[in-house]
Formats: sequence, structure tokens, C-alpha cells
Amino acid sequence: MVAARQIISNAANKIAPELTSAEDAKLQEHIKNASVVWEKCIAATAVHYVNDLIADIGEYSNGAPSTLNNFETVAKHWSELKGFMLSLQFSPASPFRDVAVTSVDLDDLKRINALVGDAPVLADGSQNGVAATGDVDTALFAYAGKLTVARMLLQEAYGFSDSNTLAW
Repeated sequence: MVAARQIISNAANKIAPELTSAEDAKLQEHIKNASVVWEKCIAATAVHYVNDLIADIGEYSNGAPSTLNNFETVAKHWSELKGFMLSLQFSPASPFRDVAVTSVDLDDLKRINALVGDAPVLADGSQNGVAATGDVDTALFAYAGKLTVARMLLQEAYGFSDSNTLAW
């Protein structure tokens, strides 16, 4: 960012404040890099909320939230996760849109959002008003598995390390 500001400052201090084509190309490179880093920050935050949500649903006990705080925390962490995930669809610098990145594409981003779902799995195994098809533990395990796959796809797309992905 400092280098980009310097390019702009240098151009502004010229008699005719215009960027040369070389300066503009370098500035565009800095803008793209900043966009990618910004998006990586958003994706890292989404990974953090995946981890929190997995831990939160792990606290469910006998088909009920372990505490009122557990219920509220699941709602908070899921909604934060969904918001950050939805924001990833808009960046033209996204690895999901970058043709040079062949490991992921927009279908993977759609898959991640589908895995997260339109609501968290509640302690009774239901999700978005739909009862669990099997027993509660199976429903919770299946949702945690979906979140784990979503986290893996984010890790792959953004090149996060295993240690960071699990620790955030």
C-alpha cells in the first residue's frame, strides 16, 4: 500500500499529474495485491467462525444447547460465518474467479455456501426448520463434517497453512 501511495504521490507532484503507463501498470498490480490480501483476511475470518461453530455444536448435550450462552453463541458464530462467506462472491480478484487458479472455481464457492447452509444445525439436529433425518448425533456429526469440508475448500483456495486453518 505504501508503494501504491508513492506512485500516486509522485504523479501528483508532476507538472502534468498523470500516471505513465508503467506507473499505472505498477499501481494496478498493487491494487490487485491489496484486493487479494483483503479477501484473504475475510476468508481467514470465515475459517475462524467455522472453527468456532464446530466447537459450539460440540457442546450440545442430549438434544439441547448446553447453556443459553451456547445457543446464543451458535447463532452469533453461524451468522458471522454466513456473512463473511457471502461477501466472498463479489471480489473480481477472488481465487474463485481467477482463471490462473485452477484448484477452485465459482462452483466451489457455491458449494461452500451450501455446506454452511441457510441456518445452523440446532441441538435437536434440525436445520432451517427441517427435522433431522436420523438421530441427533448423526445430524450434528454430518453438519460438523460439512463445515470441515467448507474449511478445507477455503484453505485450498487461499493457501492457508494447516496449522493456521486449525488454530484460527
